[in-house]
Amino acid sequence: RASEDPASPAEDPLRMGMERPEVAKREAASGNLRRLTGCEAARVFIPSARSLLSVLSTDLLYNDLRNLDPLIHQFVRRIDRLQQGFATSLEDQLENAIHASLRDVPVEQRRVEKAILLVRSVLKGSYVYDRGKERIEMEDGQHVYLRFASSGQQEALWILLLLFWIILQRTPASVIMEEPEAHLFPFAQRDVIELVALCKNVQPAPRAPRNGIVLTTHSPYVLAALNNLMYAHQVAARGPAEAEKVGAVVDAQLKEGVAHSVDLRDEVLVRHRHLAVLVTALFLVGNLVLDL
Repeated sequence: RASEDPASPAEDPLRMGMERPEVAKREAASGNLRRLTGCEAARVFIPSARSLLSVLSTDLLYNDLRNLDPLIHQFVRRIDRLQQGFATSLEDQLENAIHASLRDVPVEQRRVEKAILLVRSVLKGSYVYDRGKERIEMEDGQHVYLRFASSGQQEALWILLLLFWIILQRTPASVIMEEPEAHLFPFAQRDVIELVALCKNVQPAPRAPRNGIVLTTHSPYVLAALNNLMYAHQVAARGPAEAEKVGAVVDAQLKEGVAHSVDLRDEVLVRHRHLAVLVTALFLVGNLVLDL
């Protein structure tokens, strides 16, 4: 449904009050982005300082959008459209999508199941939206309201849920995100990047281009995770024997992390070049990123 689509165009706040030369500059920038990502789809921008949505209610932000940066404005409106969809669990959303009577594109069930595992791993629980209140429910039955959750959970939440929604709906999207590593432990950063890779490899329709990703980062752990995924694909592409060796390594790594005994190889390996990483700070990682 368009009203719940994170990439639905709605009105474009970036054009409000723009002079013609400014519009031309923005369209030129959009063309550069399309060439960079190889994706013509709608742009989904995920800004830094995402915890703002957790500390302040979306109602408060929504009623005062004119005072926000246009990109934050757009992000808040997108979250407001999606939020009520998370009144049900991720598993229920998958089940509903599978059994929906009308679907242009079938659900990639295996990919979505892996996305659910990664979301849970980073959040250390499940996000619930209930009558205007947000909380994270733990496996032991306890919960914490989002405004009292850790800064890592607050910052990661809408990266995780937006990427999950794109994967679930197989939405064509060009995702631009700032600092996905914010306030997260290294293993959690790795899990976020594996979710990014799942989103990157979504193909909305046969022969359609896969989704585009642009991200900025200060984190060597993010770069290392991306590097490992891309290098694993390069090695596996050499032949069946090499693919089997890579699979053994990936499986061994997964057994130590979120997806114990679950094979993420096919969905996670980054197969395509149209993924851009803008490195704003590099500490001791001079040669980590291969062939971007």
